[in-house]
Amino acid sequence: MVRNLGLQLPLLPFTWNDVMYFSLLIPTLTLRVVGVLGALALMLAILGLYGAIFYSVNERKREIGIRVALGAQPSHLLKLFLRQTAIISGLGVSVGLFLGVAATILLRSQFYKISPVEMQVLIPVAVVMILISMGIAYAAARPWIKVSPMEAVRHT
Repeated sequence: MVRNLGLQLPLLPFTWNDVMYFSLLIPTLTLRVVGVLGALALMLAILGLYGAIFYSVNERKREIGIRVALGAQPSHLLKLFLRQTAIISGLGVSVGLFLGVAATILLRSQFYKISPVEMQVLIPVAVVMILISMGIAYAAARPWIKVSPMEAVRHT
């Protein structure tokens, strides 16, 4: 309409949507950066769990072979590894939850309308991390439980 009237404006005309987009630019960019960093943190946590648990199981190959040779059932060995993993990952998740709540309390002024204990976020994250560690433990222990005792002892 301004162009049709032939008026010369030093500014280009803009719409209300342009104003809204510009005013939400910083929060949108912040949200995307936090989302990407959160996904990166989850990936690093999963890779760290994977490495630590697989290393732990591989270090116990001889023990697995000896237990199988003495008559241990594969299901009992699997329960042993899963129980030990659950204890360690439960402890790690507990410490992580405590440190997360403490960090949120310390940085409260940086967050808008966020309470230090967001149970809608903390509980699902804790459950998912424990389930991921249990799945990794299962995947790590399964091949060595199925192998013959002599094979397990020989690979140490």
